[in-house]
Amino acid sequence: MKNLFRLSCLTCLFLISTVNWVYSTQEAISENEAAQPLDKVKLKELKSEFETAKKFISNHKYFYAGDILLSLSNQYPTFKEPAKIYKKTITKMLKAANDDQYSFEEIAYAKAYLAYFDRDYLTALNELSKYIHFTEDKQEAQKYINLSKQNLRFSKPKSKNSNETDISARAKKILKSGIEKYNSQNYVACIKTLEKLINFDDAYSADIAEYKNSAKEYINKSVTELSNLVKSDSFNNQTEKDAAPQTTVDKTAAEQKYLEGLALYNQGREYEAARFWEHSLRLNPKHKKAKVALNKLQV
Repeated sequence: MKNLFRLSCLTCLFLISTVNWVYSTQEAISENEAAQPLDKVKLKELKSEFETAKKFISNHKYFYAGDILLSLSNQYPTFKEPAKIYKKTITKMLKAANDDQYSFEEIAYAKAYLAYFDRDYLTALNELSKYIHFTEDKQEAQKYINLSKQNLRFSKPKSKNSNETDISARAKKILKSGIEKYNSQNYVACIKTLEKLINFDDAYSADIAEYKNSAKEYINKSVTELSNLVKSDSFNNQTEKDAAPQTTVDKTAAEQKYLEGLALYNQGREYEAARFWEHSLRLNPKHKKAKVALNKLQV
């Protein structure tokens, strides 16, 4: 009996040690696999995807590239190159988004990129909606406009009433600020402020549509006042209230701002066009086409 009992005990100890060994071995294998370089087949696939991302970058399709680079970085953290390229792209976009030397469409694209990959889909949607009017190849922009809309629908919090209250309060605050600027005769500042409200999505709150209509009304009124200022030769005094004085004439930049405003005007976006033509006149107060264009906006 003693021998049988001893044998049973030894058997149990052996089973326990075997189980422990199996688990420890599996953990060791998993750790070892993570530490080991990728196998040749997988590495070839990853490099192929990485090369695709680099081709997108060389063709200025940064959204397509960003999705691939992030996917590779998240799935295969030991494969360092995608993360490096992604960080370089972020740096490039930060520079473009905050540098007035870049064109309107480049700034809009950069802001959209930064917002999208920061999961700020509303800002991404707004900036892409601006950018798409300036590019001939609309496929990438349209895809990420659609994705931003989808993500906005899926990311709305369950406490919808609370969210609606926050959005509505923000919109009301912007409208109030814009009206105050209009009453202070800072018409350009009024337009710039209320443009932020125009970009709000009506789906967020029942009040948004009403606020947007009021914003459009004050934007149009501001455009009319700006046109009147041009006629009365007091336009330059008005622009000094809204921006730093322009001490040097930059005819090239003035022409670029005029053309960008013309593109917006052709799309029926008069209030945005007025902003660009006003900027054109700050750069070159004698820009006749910008003055004429503002006159055409008179209601």
